[in-house]
Amino acid sequence: MMIHANLRKGLFAVAIVAGLGTVPFAQATTDDVAVMPHSNDQAVVGKIDDAMITTKIRSTFAANKAVKGGDISVGTMDGIVTLRGTVTTAREKSRVETLAMKVKGVKSVDGSALVVSPDKKSAAVQ
Repeated sequence: MMIHANLRKGLFAVAIVAGLGTVPFAQATTDDVAVMPHSNDQAVVGKIDDAMITTKIRSTFAANKAVKGGDISVGTMDGIVTLRGTVTTAREKSRVETLAMKVKGVKSVDGSALVVSPDKKSAAVQ
């Protein structure tokens, strides 16, 4: 019992030291960002926009019952979306590309890495 209590206290102390140890670095990084020229700020904003676009596309796929979004990888670079993975039909591929294109901030969608491959259940029925 005493060993567990000491272990918990030790882990708690390590977590506090680790958490407080990063504070000065975070502050220095924030100060450095404030000194950076304007063009670098735009690059950071672009990366955040790309991450938000990717997240929005993934959530759109998850919300759409006609799309199996778990089989599709989404990448975004400067507003250009790249889709990779497997879809069951050409219609689903087209649907995925259309849904991705409708997301705000998307400049273009490259779905050339999407492979149309019927799933085992539908292949067995045919």
